[in-house]
Amino acid sequence: MNWGPESGAGRPTGVMTRPASAPESPPPTFGPTSRVSGRLPWVWSRPLGRGARDEASRSAVKVATLTAVLGAASVFTAVPALAHGSMGNPISRIMQCFREGPENPQSAACKAAVAVGDSWPPYDWDEVNIADASGRSREIIPDGKLCSAGRDKYKGLDLARDDWPATTLPSSGLYTFQYQLTAAHEGTFELYVTKPGYDPTKPLKWSDLEDTPFYRQDNPPIAGNAYQLQANLPGGRTGRHLIYSIWQRHWPDSGEAFYSCSDVIFR
Repeated sequence: MNWGPESGAGRPTGVMTRPASAPESPPPTFGPTSRVSGRLPWVWSRPLGRGARDEASRSAVKVATLTAVLGAASVFTAVPALAHGSMGNPISRIMQCFREGPENPQSAACKAAVAVGDSWPPYDWDEVNIADASGRSREIIPDGKLCSAGRDKYKGLDLARDDWPATTLPSSGLYTFQYQLTAAHEGTFELYVTKPGYDPTKPLKWSDLEDTPFYRQDNPPIAGNAYQLQANLPGGRTGRHLIYSIWQRHWPDSGEAFYSCSDVIFR
């Protein structure tokens, strides 16, 4: 390997690259961040292709970024953050599985998600996106695939089950949602909640969500590496529900949008 300058493929300076003569070979398996050195132990476990190596490089950066944000360790990173964000509070499914440890998740739901989609997608917790959504989310994301944004890579997030780790929320009143970010962009945030009678054991459909978001705001304030979304919680609900977030970037910057599913229990 060598630490090379940015290539024509867009690989940033400081990313380890395999010499062109080396055989194609799979995203490495990343172990947990070392609490002693703060570095990321890399365990090479299977042959890796070029696209997978790029994916792995981005994933390593995100591990370091989130670790620094959470204050768990002082982490060295060779490249800047390359992606965007996900709901941190109430925690999204993908961030929950990332925090549990993608190689050895603790909850039954995250174990099932990894079994369906492999262990490497949770490292990209900030990349559940569609590059050209441009406000057409309901048109382009099919029922049953809302949590993955219709992307096969994240299909484990769509598993319909009633044991996803959930955040307890009050039944009404003001609540500050925190959307963890690795790159800030101008855009509009929308938060939707499931309707009364929601059944988490059935695939999530658009018709399960209220038609109108209970929160919508352009460019909310940022504090502590997270967008602060102060919302009035919708009333009339108790028990298990789901909060669906859409972060739609603005043109002329981009038509990209990001999505997250957060399981909650209203008390």
